[in-house]
Amino acid sequence: MQERNYLIDSVRLIASLFVIFLHVPLENFNEEFAVHIRLLSRWAVPVFLMLSGYFVSLKVKKNDSYFLSYITKLLGIISISTLIYVPFALLDVRLGYFIYKFDWIFLGASYHLWFLSALTFSTLVYMFFYMNKFERMLDIFSIFLLFFFVTIMDYGYLFGITINQNVPLLFLSIFFFNFGTHLKQLFSNTLKSKLISFLLLITGVCIQEIEIFFLDGKSSYDSLDFQMLYGTILFSIGVIGCSFSFKQTKSNWVSKLGMKYALFIYIYHVLLVKIFKAFDVNGIILLLSPFIIITISILIAIILERKMPKAFNILNGEFK
Repeated sequence: MQERNYLIDSVRLIASLFVIFLHVPLENFNEEFAVHIRLLSRWAVPVFLMLSGYFVSLKVKKNDSYFLSYITKLLGIISISTLIYVPFALLDVRLGYFIYKFDWIFLGASYHLWFLSALTFSTLVYMFFYMNKFERMLDIFSIFLLFFFVTIMDYGYLFGITINQNVPLLFLSIFFFNFGTHLKQLFSNTLKSKLISFLLLITGVCIQEIEIFFLDGKSSYDSLDFQMLYGTILFSIGVIGCSFSFKQTKSNWVSKLGMKYALFIYIYHVLLVKIFKAFDVNGIILLLSPFIIITISILIAIILERKMPKAFNILNGEFK
């Protein structure tokens, strides 16, 4: 039996924190500062997708019926989170506009974010290729999707193309999920793997900064809103590479919290972000708000798990 690498669980908690950094309005403190913080936080969602691909691939190799239970769980989470967020969405916009923008339920652009729909979509795509034994074809297809949609999304202005980022992100998720299925073969506890991971981290940060400098004022997007740059991809792979190249053989409080509550934090932290925005916090409180939000999210999760375990399970897509 393979020994668990608790560093992966620790990274899940850290990634949850960086997702929160993406959603707090740091631009109210300093816009240039916010641009760079968001760039350094963009790795979090791709890492979640890659980890999902990794764990799903391990499960389906033992029993391919796991696809059904996993997709059912994801649809359950989307349904529950949508029911929770719909009243808040109605408070934000008029009913007519809300109905007109109904696609947010599927794209996750407003409240429960694009991760859930992207993860469901990429799982379905992977299942199709896996069940038909077309995994090699998926490798090529996913790389093509990556280059095509990142180019169109970020550099489309060169070709006179403007595109909403939410749909391309669904297709980009296919690459990250599929890449995650190969993590065990790509990274290991070796010096070579560690060096490559560090190189990807450094290269990714540098390329992100070069890209944002080049794109600022030219693209149709504000510098705060770039979801996926080429440097982001390299940096994300570097993070996941470090997670697999280094070993944490003993569990600690970070790994325990990451293993148990990362998903809950990811899905429901948006409510707390909305509260912070409503109070229009600024200054040092705004800078500390991601740490405050993740702390409150963890406390809520712990209380729910202990006092209302059935409710906690349902919120995490566990209906049994």
